[in-house]
Amino acid sequence: MTDQFPRKPLLDRIIVREIPIAEFYEQPQGIEIDLDNSHIKERSDRGVVVAVGDCVPMGAVTLPMPVVVDDVVFFDEFALSDPVFLNPAHKNRNDLPKYFQMRVSDLKGIDVANRARMVEEFEAARANTAAEAQANGMHVVGSVQ
Repeated sequence: MTDQFPRKPLLDRIIVREIPIAEFYEQPQGIEIDLDNSHIKERSDRGVVVAVGDCVPMGAVTLPMPVVVDDVVFFDEFALSDPVFLNPAHKNRNDLPKYFQMRVSDLKGIDVANRARMVEEFEAARANTAAEAQANGMHVVGSVQ
């Protein structure tokens, strides 16, 4: 897991760090497109969740948050209308990561391969911790075997 983001969104909102399009865009064969050019209309459609709210209220029902920190999520270009700046001076800087606040309902999906990798890493770390505790003579309750 990464460091904790300095802001926490409320209710069903999340804060996403945009993944630059150059990191995943496949260039056409024999043509090189300068993705950093401001005239290119392609925008990134994915990002990494850095902070999540507490719940998703739906009428009289409150649902748990369907995303967690470090999930890779997909969204459309209209979800990028609420930028988050940690400092007002960062507004015009292009060398910093771009953060956007959006509602969970604005998401199109979650990268399941990334989620599966996160779960595997968590389970492996939990098993290692349990094995270390048992090696030190501690009794572990509910450990993964």
